[in-house]
Amino acid sequence: MEKKRGQHYVWRYYLTSWTDDSEKLSCLRNNNLFPANPKKIAKARDFYRLRDLSQDEIAIIEQGFINGYHTEEIQKINREWINVFTSIFRDKKVLEQKGEWDDKKEAELDVHMNNLVEDFHSRIEDLALPYLDSLKNSNLDFLDSEISKFDFMFFLCLQYFRTNMMKNNILKSFESGSVPIPSTFIENVWSVLYFIFATNLAVTLSSSNSFRFLMLKNNSTIPFITGDQPVINTHANYSVYEETKEFELYYPLTPSLALLITDSNNYNENQSIFEVQENEVTLYNNLIFNASYEQIFANNETVLKSFKK
Repeated sequence: MEKKRGQHYVWRYYLTSWTDDSEKLSCLRNNNLFPANPKKIAKARDFYRLRDLSQDEIAIIEQGFINGYHTEEIQKINREWINVFTSIFRDKKVLEQKGEWDDKKEAELDVHMNNLVEDFHSRIEDLALPYLDSLKNSNLDFLDSEISKFDFMFFLCLQYFRTNMMKNNILKSFESGSVPIPSTFIENVWSVLYFIFATNLAVTLSSSNSFRFLMLKNNSTIPFITGDQPVINTHANYSVYEETKEFELYYPLTPSLALLITDSNNYNENQSIFEVQENEVTLYNNLIFNASYEQIFANNETVLKSFKK
C-alpha cells in the first residue's frame, strides 16, 4: 500500500470546474499569479496524518465537544469518530502485549496513519458526486430526502472544516480563549475534532427549517472565484479568531454558479434560483479572498489581478 504524502485539503475534483482545456486554472498565491494543475495546489505534506491520543485527550474531546451536543444518537456517532481514528493504535498495543508486533506491522501502521483520513474523504467525496452534479444543473431535488440532505450537508461541512485556514483559526481561538488550550493538543486531536465539528454543524443545518438552499446564477462578466477555503460563512471574519453564532454558508460551484445556504429573509420564498449581478459577484469574491489561507483560484487570471497588492 502506497503512503500518501501530498494531501489535498480542498477536493481536487471540485477545483476542475475552474480549469481550462489544458487542465489548468489560474492561481494567486503569495501575490504571485500563475497557472496550476489542481493536482499540485491546496495540499500539504502529511496533512491528515493521525496521532495516537492519550486517555486525557480523548476525555477532553468527549467532555468539551460531544457530551451535551445534540441527541444521544449524534453523540454516539461522534464517539465512533474517536473509535475509528484511534483503532489502529489500540490494535498495535494489543499485538505488542501478545509479542506479535514486528517491523512489517510498524511499516503498515505508518502507512495507515497517513492514509486513513484521506481515504475517508475519498469515500465521502464519491458519495457526494451525484449531489454536486445535481447542483451544477441547478437541481435541488435531492434535498427532499432527509438522508440525502444530511449526507450532502456532512460532505459540505467537512469541506468547511478540513482546511488549513480552519485548522489555524480554531487553533488560535483555543490558544487565546478564557481557558487557553495549548496548540499541541489541537494538533494531536485535529483529525478527530473536525469530523465531530462537521457532524454537529451538518445536523444543525440539515434539521433546521430556517435554512434555505439557494442557487446563485452569475449574470455578470466577472466569474465566481474559489479558494483554499472553498466553503465560507459569510458572517465570519477570518482575520480574527472569534466564534460567530450566525451562519450563512456560501459555496461556489463553478465560475457561473454558487450555492448559498441561508436563513435570511431577503430572498423571495417562492423561488430557489436567483441571478446575481456584478456588485454581488464582487462581494462574494472578496469574501472568498478574505477567507483564504494563502491561495485563490479562477478560470482566468484577469479576475485575480484585482487581488494583487
